[in-house]
Amino acid sequence: VIHTPHGEAQPPKSFPTGIVIGVTVPLVTIILALVAFWFSPWRRRWNRERILVDNPPRVVHNAPRVVDNVAPDSHPPNLALLTTSFPAVGLPAVVQATGNFSEANIIGKGGFSVIYKGELDGYGTVAVKRLKQDSLSEKIKGDYAREIVLMSRFTHANLVKLLCYCQENAECILVYEFMRNRSLNLYIFATVRRR
Repeated sequence: VIHTPHGEAQPPKSFPTGIVIGVTVPLVTIILALVAFWFSPWRRRWNRERILVDNPPRVVHNAPRVVDNVAPDSHPPNLALLTTSFPAVGLPAVVQATGNFSEANIIGKGGFSVIYKGELDGYGTVAVKRLKQDSLSEKIKGDYAREIVLMSRFTHANLVKLLCYCQENAECILVYEFMRNRSLNLYIFATVRRR
């Protein structure tokens, strides 16, 4: 109690507790609901559907017709049957294009293959993917055949074009277009970086 010349007065009250609770509880509830929605699977699904509607995949089906149903666990199929109109190239042409698979022409290595830069008649500068001889299991040969089938069917802005293949003398080779002065990462991740 405060004594003033006009009598006793009550100290001024701060905000009433009921108002503070009445404002804080709904505000915290709304914030928690927004956070829950942000991390929810519904939001991810909604966002994924929105992206697909805004940016439909651009796949062009203009490649040569090949046999369907190449099962993932099947034995390596006969490529002559699979790629009736997709070009094959002879091993001597690939050997000449890469300088007999010269170390100086290596532009990349993977677990199962080595990539060479080469000059192939009729195609110009190419990237030659040669499967390593010591990794040619039946599964790898099947994957090689499926890669030819799939890459000969589709074209896409983020896929390097498969030009031809070679399967001679136990060699499994894919010949791709060569991306001059650029990393493939620039093509693959370009739209992600712009966002």
